[in-house]
Amino acid sequence: MPARAPAEEGSLLPRGFPTVADLAECESAEEKAELCDKADLLVERLEAKADSAEAFVDGPICAFLGFLKPNAIRNAEKARAAAEEAAAAAAALRRAAAGGPG
Repeated sequence: MPARAPAEEGSLLPRGFPTVADLAECESAEEKAELCDKADLLVERLEAKADSAEAFVDGPICAFLGFLKPNAIRNAEKARAAAEEAAAAAAALRRAAAGGPG
């Protein structure tokens, strides 16, 4: 996985998401594990955000105020895509930390 620039165009990863370049700067296995744990924590938060966005789409507010639904659907799709991209990046980071193919 190539190192991601802080504001890479088209990336849905949040700013500060750990990269392989960050992993290369780690000096010990403990630091690498901490970096991978940070990535996993960010993935959990993004998945929770996506779940909440999807629940909002199906909730009573969007049912009552129908004009909110199209934008809520777009937001939910974007949140889910960000969570999936982060999960893939975190898995690649773990593989790189373990010394496997990235």
